[in-house]
Amino acid sequence: MKIIGPIEVNENSHPFSSMKYARELIDVSKYGFVEEEYFISDLANVYDFDEDKKIVYIYQEEIPYTTRILVRRPKDKKDFTGRCYIDIMNASNNYDIEDLWRRSYLHIMENNHMYIGVTSKPTNILSLKNFDLDRYKSLSMPSKNPAPQPATLDVRTGSIDGCEDGLVWDILYQVGKEAKNNSQGFCGGLDVSYLYLSGQSQSGMYLNTYVNFMHNYYKNKGYEKVYDGYLSLASGGLTRALRQDPKERFNFAVRPSREEEIDVPVITFNTENDYYLFGSMGADIKPTKNENSPTNKRRYYDMTASAHTDAASPLVPTNEEILKTKCPPRILDKDYDFRLNDLKFDYYINAMLDNLHKWAVTGEAPQVIEPIDFSQKDSYGHHKKGVRSPFIEVPKAYYIASESEGSTNGKMEFFSKEKMEEIYGTFENYLEKFEKFTYKQVGEGLLTENDAKRALDWAKNINE
Repeated sequence: MKIIGPIEVNENSHPFSSMKYARELIDVSKYGFVEEEYFISDLANVYDFDEDKKIVYIYQEEIPYTTRILVRRPKDKKDFTGRCYIDIMNASNNYDIEDLWRRSYLHIMENNHMYIGVTSKPTNILSLKNFDLDRYKSLSMPSKNPAPQPATLDVRTGSIDGCEDGLVWDILYQVGKEAKNNSQGFCGGLDVSYLYLSGQSQSGMYLNTYVNFMHNYYKNKGYEKVYDGYLSLASGGLTRALRQDPKERFNFAVRPSREEEIDVPVITFNTENDYYLFGSMGADIKPTKNENSPTNKRRYYDMTASAHTDAASPLVPTNEEILKTKCPPRILDKDYDFRLNDLKFDYYINAMLDNLHKWAVTGEAPQVIEPIDFSQKDSYGHHKKGVRSPFIEVPKAYYIASESEGSTNGKMEFFSKEKMEEIYGTFENYLEKFEKFTYKQVGEGLLTENDAKRALDWAKNINE
């Protein structure tokens, strides 16, 4: 693999999605971290299935690519835990969305782990070139079948003629292998001992496809194992086509869920909203089996009343930055005519990251939790079972997972002062119950200590 970087940052050029240009500026140096961008180049194969859609084979060989990665890591080697999370940056808006980082940035920096985000789709490369052509002109995920220029974006699938989405599988493997074996490449001299791959939403479909098809393909070919576990977030467990096809009929090339046996831990963690969102696309979400054997390690969770995304995230690029990519600006939280659902799916993701690592290192699998029961509701109107946060178990608001059909956002309605008094008597009694349930979940490994404190800070603000 050829590695160029860190790519220079100056007053005229900076990485897209740099934390210095987020909605709320995040100074990673205050956490002892550095942020760096690298360009990586290699050869990647394109894969496809046999007629029975079971066997993976090489469709096209050794296509040269160049893509970029964003690395955020401890500056001081002695602080590093050896744990690294690689994130498939999301392409649903046709520009890089760092879903894991914006969910878990505090957890990653507070605990001195490493984060690597990978630009994974040609449409995102196009947005990077629109953003800063001089900086990103070398990036390319080409097809062996050139298309007439100028090629256009298929907005339904997010694909571009003359490019190849299917290079992503070897890219993800090669990035992981480089991180595990070459501390001097793009890891700043830090030795990665444990490596995990994550993806959310459309990128979660990429993750599920990698898990169910490519992990065992590489294993059976005798390739070195690079990933110690996988975390699929808000993906419905769905997969996607292995390669780009001009005759593709489905949005995002989506395919049904699949469960191949896999010898490293896999956690699938969905929101309640995912059932409605992917259901509106005609996709059927089926909880995966919970197993922990030498040949198959899986846990399935879903979170009651949670939304698919967090439109109020402070870490997304400013709309000024997004407009430079020639993509539509984001609708921000203050632009909605309802209060966005702020139930913290993020907090539970952080605990899942820790549980995934513990499972990979010790063999101790996390607990089994029954999925959401859509046939029953509690006294506050939330569905029963699933992962239940103190926000709905000791509520001060009613949470709706999906604001409307096909929406990624949910909404919430705070209880009146009178209703709070009716339920709890006093505000102090509410806080006591909230704290008790919160720390019960810390003991169960569903919340970290730091996120429990953040949840309590939220509870103390009666109308916020």
